[in-house]
Amino acid sequence: MHETLIHEACHTSLDSYIKDDPEWLYAQTADGTFISEYARDNPNREDIAETFVLYIAYRFRPEVLSETLKTFIEEAMSYRMDYFDKQNLDLAPYNQ
Repeated sequence: MHETLIHEACHTSLDSYIKDDPEWLYAQTADGTFISEYARDNPNREDIAETFVLYIAYRFRPEVLSETLKTFIEEAMSYRMDYFDKQNLDLAPYNQ
């Protein structure tokens, strides 16, 4: 349920600010792949939300991820991870 809430919150709070940002579009292209089939099939509508859920997990709760998934995240979305890192988002309570 937690992941679903983060995903849906991205649609209401991040999508309109990020989806057309040239830096986001560059990161999306530079990564060259998507974190899920859903993101791949709907890159303009779902990539931010699908990516951000795993960004939160990787940065703030890595213990919940398998080593295989961590490696996949590192390989599939490193530019998008950097993009989110640079956004100065208030991610409390995650970063406490």
